Amino acid sequence: MVEACCPRLGSDCADVGRRRPWRKRAALDGAGRGRSGVARSVGAMSSLPDPELVFAFEARVDTGEMITAERAPSDTLMLFPITGGTVTGRLNGKVLAQGGDWATWRGGDTIELEARYLIETDDGAVIEILNRGFHVASPEVNARLDSGEDVPETEYYYRTSPIIRTNAPQHEWLSRTVFIGMARSERGQVCIRFFELL
Repeated sequence: MVEACCPRLGSDCADVGRRRPWRKRAALDGAGRGRSGVARSVGAMSSLPDPELVFAFEARVDTGEMITAERAPSDTLMLFPITGGTVTGRLNGKVLAQGGDWATWRGGDTIELEARYLIETDDGAVIEILNRGFHVASPEVNARLDSGEDVPETEYYYRTSPIIRTNAPQHEWLSRTVFIGMARSERGQVCIRFFELL
């Protein structure tokens, strides 16, 4: 608190409030500042809507053999070429055999993800997806995944924040929408459910 005595101010600390008239103005100002303004803002926030997610589509992505590059003792790049896949939902089409999934491990249980790939919809539009996120799993869960087991999505954290770009008029909404990706490994594919944040 400003009123608390400061050793450097000595006996002058009692006069701090008088030398700072803005403190009194802020306390009395109800236009979004000071104590009354904060209380009013908190009340307004209680009426704000909670985030709402709506399923948009799912991409089931095929990947090729992993290529690794050791960049430092605790910095390993794992590149997975993207070889194809399918898209179903509000978008329907295929994942093109272009692009790749760059996964960086820097020690511990966390892998940083960055994937870039293209999908072609049934109506002929080509859409670019840039997908960044994290894969966090215990050593036990990773061992199960490496063995080919379809581990339930609830047992590890595999989340992404995709950015989608296209100039196709019928899919223009994708380029101005925030999405959340819920990913999992299933039947040898990377499966990502894309949810629109309303």
